Amino acid sequence: MNFGIMPGSSEVGAHEIGNIVILGRGRTPDGMDISPIAAARVVTAAQFYYEYDLDKKSGLIVCSGRWSPGDNAGNPKFPNGLTEASCMRMRLLECGINPSEVRVDETSIDTVTNLTETGVILAKEETERPLGIIAQEQQLERALKIAKKVVRGDYVGIIAPEVPDGLDHDGMAARLASKYVTHNLNPGTPNLATIAMNRATNIWKLVNAVTGLAARVVDTGDYPFTK
Repeated sequence: MNFGIMPGSSEVGAHEIGNIVILGRGRTPDGMDISPIAAARVVTAAQFYYEYDLDKKSGLIVCSGRWSPGDNAGNPKFPNGLTEASCMRMRLLECGINPSEVRVDETSIDTVTNLTETGVILAKEETERPLGIIAQEQQLERALKIAKKVVRGDYVGIIAPEVPDGLDHDGMAARLASKYVTHNLNPGTPNLATIAMNRATNIWKLVNAVTGLAARVVDTGDYPFTK
């Protein structure tokens, strides 16, 4: 199978990739599974894992994401549903991936923290082999720019296919938030993951508040600052 590869930090080829991270991309409306876009990423990870014998290299797959910014999914009986990462893990196991080769990051909330928390996990595993970052093309382009600022070692993009439900659109809010969170950061920044998480939490609270206000104005015509 031919995989689309997007150049990363150096001339790393597909055969050199030692670990994989699957970037989060939302959940189903009931909060109990990942979106079709994210599911396509999981399938790509499993196919790549087998195609390039990562099991024989003791390669790891990191499932990344609690839930995405603005994700309001969740069954009323289980308000927060399942994390994106836990859903990814279940799907990987269904594909036959050995559980011992899967790691789960259930704390990250956006693309930047997907990568910084993955870095924490891989550092604990003491593995610095080239990292394959999986997403559809639009988000992957942004993720590779982010990786330059937060990923230790070499990395490369692995392009997941688009899905029939629609193109994976990488919005302006996500791009601006990423620039804010990664400002003045580099892979050697002390407490990198903590700084990124604090910034991401703050900026997405602001973005969601503004988005909620805008939706209220559109839906009701009620502009609170006129009162």
